Amino acid sequence: MKTTPKKRIAAYVPFKTFLTALETLESGGVPKQIDRKIWRSFSGLDQSQVMGAFRFLGLVEGDVPTPELRRLVEEKEDRPAVLRSILERSYSALVSHDLTKMTGTMLDELMENYWVSGATKRKAVTFFLQAAKYAKLPLSRFLLSQTRSSAGLRRKKRTGAGEPQVNGRGTPALQSALNRGSTKTIDLRDGAKLSLTVSEDLFAIGAEDRNFVLSLVEKLEEYEAREAKRETD
Repeated sequence: MKTTPKKRIAAYVPFKTFLTALETLESGGVPKQIDRKIWRSFSGLDQSQVMGAFRFLGLVEGDVPTPELRRLVEEKEDRPAVLRSILERSYSALVSHDLTKMTGTMLDELMENYWVSGATKRKAVTFFLQAAKYAKLPLSRFLLSQTRSSAGLRRKKRTGAGEPQVNGRGTPALQSALNRGSTKTIDLRDGAKLSLTVSEDLFAIGAEDRNFVLSLVEKLEEYEAREAKRETD
C-alpha cells in the first residue's frame, strides 16, 4: 500500500532564536533526547517553532539528535560551514535554481513548495535568507538587499520607531493587532477558518480588554504552531 509522504514545512522560527537554541545546547552538551522543554526560557510558540526547524533541517529524527545537530553545536568555529551543508540539503530544490540570480519574487514562489503560505511564508523566507547569509551561501544582490531591509526593520522596532509593543509582546501578529481593522485568520483542522478582527486601536481601550485581545491572538498563534507540528509528525 502506498504511503503519503510527510509534509516538510519550512523552518520559520526567527533565526536569532534558532542560534540561541543551539547555544543553549552548548553549555550542557547535546542530550540523548531533544524536546521543547530544553528551552524553558522560550515562549511556548518559540519552543514549537524551534522543534519544527530542527525537524525540517534534519537535526532530529523523532526526538533523537542527528550527527548534524551534534556538529552544529560542538563545532562552533565551523558552524557557518556546517549550516551551509545543511541548508543545501534541506532546501535542495530551492538552491538548485541558483541563488546568485534569484529575485525576491522567485524565492517567495519557490518557498511555497515547502508547505508555507501567508505570514508563515514571509517568516520562512526571512529565516532562509538570514541563515543563508550566516552560512555564507552566495546570494544575488536582490536577496542581499532583502536581508538588509529585514535587519533595518528589526532595528526600527527595537528602538521604538516602528509599531509599539504592549506589555512586551512583539510578535508580528500581536503587533498587527494594535492597528484598527486588523484581522488574524487561521485555518482550523476540519477546514473551517477562524478570524479575530480588532475594530479599534488597542491603545484606545482599557488595559484589561487590551490584554484579553492580545491573549486571544497568542492563542491563535499557538494553535497554528501546534497544527504545523502535527502535520510534520
